[in-house]
Amino acid sequence: MNNNRTILFDWNGTLLDDADLAVSVMNELLHTKKMKEVSIEFYRDFFDFPVIKYYRLLGFDTEERWQTASKRFVQGYVDRMFTPQLFGGVKEGLTQLKNAGFRLGIVSAMEHSMLLKQTEFYGLHNFIPLIQGIEDTNGHGKLHLAEKVRQKWDINPQKTCYVGDTTHDRDFSDALGSRIILKSGGHNSFERLQQSGEEVVKSFSELIKKL
Repeated sequence: MNNNRTILFDWNGTLLDDADLAVSVMNELLHTKKMKEVSIEFYRDFFDFPVIKYYRLLGFDTEERWQTASKRFVQGYVDRMFTPQLFGGVKEGLTQLKNAGFRLGIVSAMEHSMLLKQTEFYGLHNFIPLIQGIEDTNGHGKLHLAEKVRQKWDINPQKTCYVGDTTHDRDFSDALGSRIILKSGGHNSFERLQQSGEEVVKSFSELIKKL
């Protein structure tokens, strides 16, 4: 059995502070459709995977409407995908973990080629050699990646921690069989994360202490 200690991270909302961008892009779309715009608080309380549930809540109530809205959202996000910042302390924390001997990886529900472009832009390839996104932009989530990354990276779930910012990340860690730590400030609210019953931290520095 592999004895490597591994820390796997979600990307959006965990390492990359892009929840405000997601809300801004969606509100631009809602505005063009003369639909009710949303606050960051509403978003964090209700955003979920698969994202079709969130789109239906916003009023995109047919397959055609939500598919069209999803494609426009993705294009709007891609147009500004290099504008968010990494959360404070991310690079310093990753350096600490790397120096402590942890293997580091990213498993994200973002489409794989987009994920590679973003992580390269933010200079994380020196810290995180293991990066895996999903096959498309349909927002189905990443639960199906659990077995793939476990085998691809020879992961020992008992020596692995997954770090995310949504309840979907908790579901992924369950599928992987690993420990989970949830970080607030991303795409789900602190209260919602607490209700999951999992460990919740408020900053990257607090996260490092837990690891």
